[in-house]
Amino acid sequence: KYWHIYHLREDETHEMLTDLEEIHFLELSKVEKFKKDVPITWWLEYLKDPHSSEVQKIGKFDPVIKEAVKMFDTIKADDRTKELIRLREKGERDFNSAIKLSRIEGEKRGERREKKEMAKKLLLMGMTLQDIQAITELSISEIESLK
Repeated sequence: KYWHIYHLREDETHEMLTDLEEIHFLELSKVEKFKKDVPITWWLEYLKDPHSSEVQKIGKFDPVIKEAVKMFDTIKADDRTKELIRLREKGERDFNSAIKLSRIEGEKRGERREKKEMAKKLLLMGMTLQDIQAITELSISEIESLK
């Protein structure tokens, strides 16, 4: 058997968590020969070797596999495409870093606002500037500007 399907189940009751998610393991080494009526075997042959004679045979009756081989060859051979892929991946990493940095900066601004609000309340309670500074870690000039 070359195709194994697993589902997420609760350990004790064996109740299936969801029928919307499952994990498939395909063992390439166990696929002996593609079967004309089983499309998954066509893709397994493609994954094993996109240029094999088996894949060429499959490409004669399945235009999608034939197109996949063409695309694979284009991507593999074309330096411009490789560079575009590299740049896209870099762009995704940069975007994710910028989002993370924005969140951190937003949290810092939120904390600063909270400290200023606390300082205002402490001023109204009559606390000294030095005590408020010790509690909020704001500068004396920042605290004075809140008066």
